[in-house]
Amino acid sequence: MSGNSELFEELPEQPVPEAPGRGTPRLRQPERHQLGWQVVAIDDLVARDHPVRAVWAFVEGLDLRALHDAVKAREGVPGQAPPAPELMMALWLWATVDGIGSARQLARMCEQHLAYRWLCGGVSMNYHTLSDFRVAHTAVLDQLLAGGVAALVEQGLVALDVLAQDGRMRPLHAARPRREKTNKTEVSRQKEPRASTTDAEARAMKLADGGFRPAYNMQITSAPKGQVIVAVGIDTTGSDRGLVRPALEQLSAAGRRPSDYLVDGGFTKNDDIEWAHENGIKLWCPPVHNKHGSDPFAPRRDDKPGVADWRRRMASEPGKALYKQRAQAECPNAWARRMGLTRLSVRGKDKARAVLLWFALAHNMLRAFALRRAAMATAT
Repeated sequence: MSGNSELFEELPEQPVPEAPGRGTPRLRQPERHQLGWQVVAIDDLVARDHPVRAVWAFVEGLDLRALHDAVKAREGVPGQAPPAPELMMALWLWATVDGIGSARQLARMCEQHLAYRWLCGGVSMNYHTLSDFRVAHTAVLDQLLAGGVAALVEQGLVALDVLAQDGRMRPLHAARPRREKTNKTEVSRQKEPRASTTDAEARAMKLADGGFRPAYNMQITSAPKGQVIVAVGIDTTGSDRGLVRPALEQLSAAGRRPSDYLVDGGFTKNDDIEWAHENGIKLWCPPVHNKHGSDPFAPRRDDKPGVADWRRRMASEPGKALYKQRAQAECPNAWARRMGLTRLSVRGKDKARAVLLWFALAHNMLRAFALRRAAMATAT
């Protein structure tokens, strides 16, 4: 030990350093401007239980041979290949459920949103193609709507003996508000047009807010039990009176004749009640209360058999119980508002009906999912 002390005796004394305080924390901060590459399969963009996969499976089960037959691009023939009809159907069904009613917006979603990118599977989209497809195949959409309802009836999930009709005015995206921003003086002197300045087929109608604007009267016939849309129609009159018979004739032409047909007071018309009675259909609608305050259910001398029977049925307790089912016909219209079908961005009666058909298909698709889940739960 003495040797060691002589060896280090010339070294200066080393002070013991004090323990330092806590320094700045070391963290991994995101660097979003850093360039990098990611390799991922398109199928991994959405989870296995994502609802968009159910939509694609639904479309794969549709009969789209008519759309395939209309494709002009063929093997050995020049021309650019269009997107597959299955893809276009799936995109518009998913967009309708998602509340997207613009082809431009849908085209952007196909580039930016994972669910839409998954549907596209690398197929590029432009809004012209999407817009044209949306309104070009109303006959096919009608067949798909009818086939879907028939399948639900065959599976025992829906019954068509009792049907209900409901109507709503859907206004257009009018040009008048845009002109008010640029020329308020001129617009202030103009009266509300009876016909749209941008859609000659639309008519000014009184809407729920009390105002008059160019709109279409959209009619939806549905099965109250199951809330499945059976048929749709579109009209340019601002009243529902007189629209029962055309709807029933459309159903009869499609091979569907309900035993009971429920409508609200706006449809009540004695001629329609009598016509339905003669064709074996019981029309259920509340009577019009007159200003004299008389009993609307009391028989009258000029009542024909159908109207007389209608008064008796509506006054009975079983009739009142049956008519309560009509409230369920409001549900499809509520879903329409939820899916963004509050204003129309297309021009023309045919295109407006195409938009209504897309909603009906998307709505019935969701109802089919729900009804089948309920049936499976009951079975287990």
